[in-house]
Amino acid sequence: MKSEYTSISVIIPSRQWAWLQAMTDKHKLKGISKALRICITCVAMGDVAFVQDTTSAAGDARMCQEKSVELAFEQLNWIERNRNQSTSISVVIREIVKACASTDEYTVFGIVRCKKSITDCEGASNAVRDMGQRYTKEELEVFLGDAQENIKY
Repeated sequence: MKSEYTSISVIIPSRQWAWLQAMTDKHKLKGISKALRICITCVAMGDVAFVQDTTSAAGDARMCQEKSVELAFEQLNWIERNRNQSTSISVVIREIVKACASTDEYTVFGIVRCKKSITDCEGASNAVRDMGQRYTKEELEVFLGDAQENIKY
């Protein structure tokens, strides 16, 4: 079975890897790649402001780590379209993680984002179904409002 992700090597500061791992653990994500994909999608959809800092260096190389992550084709394309020619993918990812780490955690990890409409999104439907097992119908109405009636359980 062909993977829907492409594996790439990324060099970012160790503190950013630690933050991504902490978010992975806290939000019970499948791995650090998932946390990074959430950050990229959050920035790409405009929920977190992203400005490439072309003047700052990656920092002391001893403070950076190289790891392999899996990104979706669309995310890699977005990075390519939004990076300066002289800027590496690692620098763009560093800036994305920096932006997400300095934003309200709920904005980044508390919102289900999908390329499709929410009623057609399998991930959103699964999230709502999981929430339905944890919360009462009244509590779900507070979370979801009118969108709840349009989502397939």
